[in-house]
Amino acid sequence: MTDPESMKVFDSQGEDYKRAFQIFLDHTDQKRNAKRFLQTLVNGLPERRVFIDAGALDGLVTAFRAKQDGRYQIVTTMDPAHVETQDPAVAYAVAEFMLNLLPISRPPTRRDVEDYLTKHCAAGDGAYRLSVHQDFLQIRPRR
Repeated sequence: MTDPESMKVFDSQGEDYKRAFQIFLDHTDQKRNAKRFLQTLVNGLPERRVFIDAGALDGLVTAFRAKQDGRYQIVTTMDPAHVETQDPAVAYAVAEFMLNLLPISRPPTRRDVEDYLTKHCAAGDGAYRLSVHQDFLQIRPRR
């Protein structure tokens, strides 16, 4: 008996990762939605001298908040985005890419990912719809 095929774990500098990321970009509205969200945010600022830091959630904001003892207002806003595709192979590639954004020591089997997509992401018309929402963090001094 052979082991079930596991999902690929990518090296973030490798070709598999680049290929999966391109598939993700080709099928998501995340970038367009994020640009619109950020432009609205920047347009609402009294000055345009703003530093925007985009990166992984690694606990630094929580540590910053604890050290500052309420000196700053910290707001997280979720910007909804989706991947929609009729192609099961594209849905799988996007799911595989998204799972690779996390440290993954024991990847699920390909079959488990496919079953999850069928159960949770299949739309009634045979398409797949995966949520790829993005969080934006705003830190402002309390006045």
